[in-house]
Amino acid sequence: MNNQLKSPEQVHDAYLIAKVIVDDSNTRTSFPPKEITSTLLNRAADILNNPDSARVFLSERAKRVPTDLPLNIEFHKIEIIVQNLLCEWGSLSTLYEMYNSEYIRSKAPITQLWFEAQTASSIIGITFKQIALLVEVGLIRTDSKKALRTDTRVEISGVYTFLAEFSHNKDYVPLSELRRFMALHNICITDVLIAAKNKELSITYKPSLDLMHSIHVLPEAFDTFCKLHTQLIRDKTMSVANVAEVTGIPKVELMRLINTGKLRPVYIHGNNSKRILNCDTLKLAKTQNKQLSLDI
Repeated sequence: MNNQLKSPEQVHDAYLIAKVIVDDSNTRTSFPPKEITSTLLNRAADILNNPDSARVFLSERAKRVPTDLPLNIEFHKIEIIVQNLLCEWGSLSTLYEMYNSEYIRSKAPITQLWFEAQTASSIIGITFKQIALLVEVGLIRTDSKKALRTDTRVEISGVYTFLAEFSHNKDYVPLSELRRFMALHNICITDVLIAAKNKELSITYKPSLDLMHSIHVLPEAFDTFCKLHTQLIRDKTMSVANVAEVTGIPKVELMRLINTGKLRPVYIHGNNSKRILNCDTLKLAKTQNKQLSLDI
């Protein structure tokens, strides 16, 4: 056994890298290793400890990826592994920054990229519910006409081909620098993508480690967009007190529905009270009227 693997945690980390090597072998030969051997673990330990070995490992992996696929998607498995390593290693920064420099293909043509919806949400960096919103506006396709589920196969290349239309401009700043501002105004990547598609927000695109770093905006214009977005949310929602009055459902019951996850609240910057979407209020009113009819 490699003298670099002195603890169960170190063996665990080396095993994760070795598993990637085995999986790669499965795609290249009819005779892959049947198990993870000590030789494979030694190679994995070298990759984890030696930045030069890590670069060779990533470069070899990149060469096997078709040129029409974005490497940041293909390297998603490595990203997950790096996040789950238990020990500190000499190559961590090299592995972690694999999306930068030569490991990013800018403006490359993209073929179809099919994933289960739950996996797609992790790759793009949005929630499963936001995947459904991008399906509605046509940036993501699905192979099913049924309601979207976590295991529904979706095709996400439309997001990247759409973004490739926007040239980089040095006056624009990445969304990652405005993360706190976005959180204050309840803005997510999906809102930005939809606004750009509807020509309501000017953006530029420079491929980086994720969309928060890749999508750039003009700070002043983005400030205006966020304020308009907050007003739009206000127009589409009601306070819990108003919902109770409209539906006839006691406020305490509405709060119970919110706390149990059966009713999704909306938050507005500068307002500590929860609000409910008008469409959800309408559903509650219809449900309440139906229950009243049954009681009568």
